[in-house]
Amino acid sequence: MSQARLKSITEKMLKVIRRRGGRIDAVYYCTHSPKNRCPCRKPGTALLQKAARRFSIDLRQSYVVGDDAIDIRMGRSSGCQTILVLSGRHSRASSKPLGIRPDRVAQDLAQAVEWILQHKKLGGAG
Repeated sequence: MSQARLKSITEKMLKVIRRRGGRIDAVYYCTHSPKNRCPCRKPGTALLQKAARRFSIDLRQSYVVGDDAIDIRMGRSSGCQTILVLSGRHSRASSKPLGIRPDRVAQDLAQAVEWILQHKKLGGAG
């Protein structure tokens, strides 16, 4: 995907989120090829570390929600709680042989968010 296309998609996403009352403080993405072995490309953790420094985030009290094993690997490597959402690339059956276990599996993003908010109320990770 071209950088112009990525920028367009990101702007549209942010516009929709703002229109619905949400707030995104920053968006980070790596545009390097996997051949570059860039530390900011998942499962590398450089972008999470950058955000943690910028916003004083304790990654051990944070969550990575993703739809692929690479997201879960990145989260684990950063010390985050991990949630695999099944609305993307995997079903519950296909999530088992990922080679890495998420802390939690959710049907979709809404269910993941609901669990995080409930877990936070009970004194879990932030």
